Amino acid sequence: MSRPAASQRTGCSYTFQRSSAHQPGGAYRVRVTVTWSGTWRGSDGSSGVLPPLTRSRSFRLRVAEAQGLYG
Repeated sequence: MSRPAASQRTGCSYTFQRSSAHQPGGAYRVRVTVTWSGTWRGSDGSSGVLPPLTRSRSFRLRVAEAQGLYG
């Protein structure tokens, strides 16, 4: 069963403290790794655990900076 993107949650996040403007090529080099796991249950009552599946990806990420003024 899939869930809409708006209802998906994660405990993993990162906050960049600066924009990527001064990084080589104007972008940070990041690596993301995701591991999925799960269980299954058959109609005959059988069940099991699926082995973990891990995928990683590296890419360049541009980070913008915005500042607000209160007045």
